[in-house]
Amino acid sequence: MTTLIDNVYACKNLYNQLLSPVCKEYDVNVTSLMILLYLANNPGKVTASTIVESQHLTKSLVSMSLKDLIERGYISCIQAEDDHRQQYLLLNSEADELVEKGQSAQMKFMDILTNGFSKSERENVSKYFQKIEQNISQYAGKDTKENEQPCI
Repeated sequence: MTTLIDNVYACKNLYNQLLSPVCKEYDVNVTSLMILLYLANNPGKVTASTIVESQHLTKSLVSMSLKDLIERGYISCIQAEDDHRQQYLLLNSEADELVEKGQSAQMKFMDILTNGFSKSERENVSKYFQKIEQNISQYAGKDTKENEQPCI
C-alpha cells in the first residue's frame, strides 16, 4: 500500500517536473497549463465546473486561472444557447504552440511511465487506470461525512 501511495506522489512530481519548463517558457502556472491541456484533450462543451470536477481543483484556483487565460487571449467563453447562465470554454489559436508543447510533455510523461511495456501491457495499464478513475469517482460521489477520517 505504501508503495502505491509513494508512486502516486512520484507520478505527480514527475508530471509537474515535465510541465514546469513549458510553464516557465510561457509564464503560466501549472493550473493554467492543465486547463489548456484539458480543453485541448477534451474538445466539446467544457465549463469551469467541468474542469473543477474532472481535475479535482478548487473553484477559486480555476476561476483565477481562467481569468488570466482569457486576458492572455488563450481561451474564450461563449454563452450556451439553452442556458444563459452557462458558459463554455474554447481554446483560441493563440494557445496552439503552448498546448502543443504541453501535450509533448504529457506524451513524454506517459513514455517514461510505460517504458519497457509491450503494447498489450500499455493497453492493460490504460484499462486499469480507467477502472481506478471510476472507483475514485464512485467513492467521491458518496456522502463526504461518511468518507472523512480524522487526521489525529
